[in-house]
Amino acid sequence: MIYLSSGDLLCAYELPIKPMTAPRPRFSRVGHAYNPKKYAAYLDTLKYLIQSKHAGIIFAEPLILDVEFFFMDRHHRDIDNLLKPVMDACSGIIYKNDSIIQAVVAKKFFADFSAIRLAFYALKPYNISNDSFKG
Repeated sequence: MIYLSSGDLLCAYELPIKPMTAPRPRFSRVGHAYNPKKYAAYLDTLKYLIQSKHAGIIFAEPLILDVEFFFMDRHHRDIDNLLKPVMDACSGIIYKNDSIIQAVVAKKFFADFSAIRLAFYALKPYNISNDSFKG
């Protein structure tokens, strides 16, 4: 059941980076959570790539995110763990907070290159009544 409708394409980017999954948080000896250095560097690079391509408009309206992940290897990766760093990296650059994302379409492909493609669409208002669910 799809009750969302996409509006205008607001922005789209291809990021020339090998996608990485979000790892489980690590904890210091005193119990503070932190990101592993490799993942922290990946997030910094993602933020840099997004900032270098984005025009500086921080969107405030509800959005639909369409993201494609391209891999040169065939390792198993969970798509939700691929999505998290991308959504975190976009916070403060494309939108203030990822709670503005109302729908996500995520796909992964095996290709002869590694990259992440992002597209953000405005969300058209769509009224749902209780009658929509009656069979």
